[in-house]
Amino acid sequence: MTTAPGAESLELGERIRRTEQDGSVVETVLKTDAQVIARVTDGIYSEPASAFRELISNSYDADAKRVVITTDRPRFQRITVSDDGHGMGPDAVAHLIEHIGGSAKRTEAGAGLGVTKPGSAFLSPGGRRLIGKIGIGLFSVSQLTQSFQVITKRKDEAWRTVVSVTLRQYSENEQRPDSDEPFEAGLVAVWREPAQDTSSQGTTVVLNGLKPTARKMLRSSDTWLRVRRGIQDAPKYHVGAVQPGSEHEFAAGAAGSPRLPWAMNDSPDVAFARFVDAVTYPESETSRNPKISDLLDYYLQMVWRLSLAAPLPYVHQHPFDDVLENVVVHDLVGSGPDSVVRAKSDLPVATRWEWPAGLGVASDFHVFLDELELKRPLKFKDLPETSNQVKTPMMFVGHLLDDFNGADPARSGGALEFYAYLLWVPKIVPTDEVGSLVRIHGASGSGFDETFFKYQVAETTRLRQITCEIFVVQGLEAALNIDRENYNFGHPHVGRLTNWLHMALSRSIGTQKSYGNALRRELRAQSSRDTEGELERLVDELWSEVLGSDADTPIPPVRWTSGIRREPGEPGGLADEILLSRQKVLGSQRSSAKAVRTEAQVAAIAQMLSAFQMLDDLSASEIQLLMSYIARAVRPEAQG
Repeated sequence: MTTAPGAESLELGERIRRTEQDGSVVETVLKTDAQVIARVTDGIYSEPASAFRELISNSYDADAKRVVITTDRPRFQRITVSDDGHGMGPDAVAHLIEHIGGSAKRTEAGAGLGVTKPGSAFLSPGGRRLIGKIGIGLFSVSQLTQSFQVITKRKDEAWRTVVSVTLRQYSENEQRPDSDEPFEAGLVAVWREPAQDTSSQGTTVVLNGLKPTARKMLRSSDTWLRVRRGIQDAPKYHVGAVQPGSEHEFAAGAAGSPRLPWAMNDSPDVAFARFVDAVTYPESETSRNPKISDLLDYYLQMVWRLSLAAPLPYVHQHPFDDVLENVVVHDLVGSGPDSVVRAKSDLPVATRWEWPAGLGVASDFHVFLDELELKRPLKFKDLPETSNQVKTPMMFVGHLLDDFNGADPARSGGALEFYAYLLWVPKIVPTDEVGSLVRIHGASGSGFDETFFKYQVAETTRLRQITCEIFVVQGLEAALNIDRENYNFGHPHVGRLTNWLHMALSRSIGTQKSYGNALRRELRAQSSRDTEGELERLVDELWSEVLGSDADTPIPPVRWTSGIRREPGEPGGLADEILLSRQKVLGSQRSSAKAVRTEAQVAAIAQMLSAFQMLDDLSASEIQLLMSYIARAVRPEAQG
């Protein structure tokens, strides 16, 4: 049986309908169901990107197939978010206004208001598993503005509902913490107006007059201030800047003119693919192991994060639904010594294990932000090349279903089920994708957790080479905090997921170590008969002595060049190569057996210095100077 909405909401809904006849405007106040929810107007979300994420989630829950976000970048004075979802009728609008934090989603009342599927309060009318829970997503825009407008219409209705909202700031002194009185979170004006296209449906949120703090962040104002002062260079890619004290862009050709990795006439999907390639394969003059904050302004960083958060298709294909060439796949099965099994089949993981296809992806959901169509910016083919000795990526896949032995759900939280992969690659670009990303029914409120849920084992080198996604299909939702960006670590589901992840990390790292050790022994045997082999053994012995438990991590190879054309990035990093110029280090010596030996000796010394991280803080030119003097000491005539 479907429960009807509350009497207050029905009364307000009827007042909204009456505006169709008399053209009046209904004025009321926003009320919260709990004091703590009032803090939504005081910014419980961490940054502007969170507001866009929540609006996208609302559109998804409304069965939208298309969401279009339009900004007036780089000014950021006006933003609109439109979808073609079911829209809201007067009663649903009234419930939203009078019950912030008391969402009709996941309740029996939801079906009567048209926000849930009859008979299944956890599904949208169209059958999607709901993302939203407590009804504050729309009001996440308080991070951006104090006033906004919502225009919503249901299919085959001749009227649309317009809601104009002005939010209030929450004050600790305004009400007692233990007060049961509802908090008035803002003022609302609501009216109905005729709609010419009765077949249309959807909701548009219009944000005008963004807060100065929000505009400052969206404009990357602090970054551009440092650029103007000569403290840093402009971001590699950006949407442009506005003149200080003005709302106009910099003149063409100036430092603040937009620089984008796609062409304005590219189709939205092609433009996004080029954007991903630009970040995944940064040009040589940029950092070799960049963060997105090193490459992008805030707006483009936001694009990247939104693409990761929504239940969108991947930029290529889901890793479980594709045959991954040049990736060695292992199955994580059981908990014994043989729990890691190399897959012999060339079938996709989902096919081989009969897992659901497209886990966490809504194939009929598309999000456009200005001229880009967002997709998950994760790639599993054509990964960046590396000089690391172990070049073949490894993927470890597993599945968990735990009902906690039928324990009372009040204690256990109910059953927990998820699918996961851990991908080891010699180099992850950008480095922001190092860590674990949890998706609940396809959506994620946070980025990659580089701590892997606080994994304590001292494997810092290999942890920097692992990216992981966990697709939760049952459970964990109750462990999400109100902002959907963090977890309650005391919840049983978080503890179970953490244990599984840490065990999977241990097994994955152990397998990669075994493979790496076997490869190193093979390479050692090949070079043991010559001088270079002896030097390599010395270097390997030193690294073992210095690094201890990390002794089997790859030693950075030395590459000799005709000249240094770019900064080597992190020259002492364990997974990096060391670039040395023959001309600058060895001079104009003739090719001979002695010259070859000197070259090998200098290279070995550079690797020994790298073991102590003594090259980390040196520039490329400083490294060449240091090694040139070492070459003189090894063989004085080397610089002759």
